[in-house]
Amino acid sequence: MTVGYVVRDAGRWDVDTEWDASEFDLDYYGKLIVKAWDEAAFVFKSIEGRCS
Repeated sequence: MTVGYVVRDAGRWDVDTEWDASEFDLDYYGKLIVKAWDEAAFVFKSIEGRCS
């Protein structure tokens, strides 16, 4: 069984199921995007270093 959820307030650990979500924690998801971008950038920088 797979359950999806949306973080409503990361500080209070409040979540809603996907189908009941009406709000989301913009700061939480913003930090997640920055983290993912940094991880992807690291890979591309290491590839770029090998090709030079």
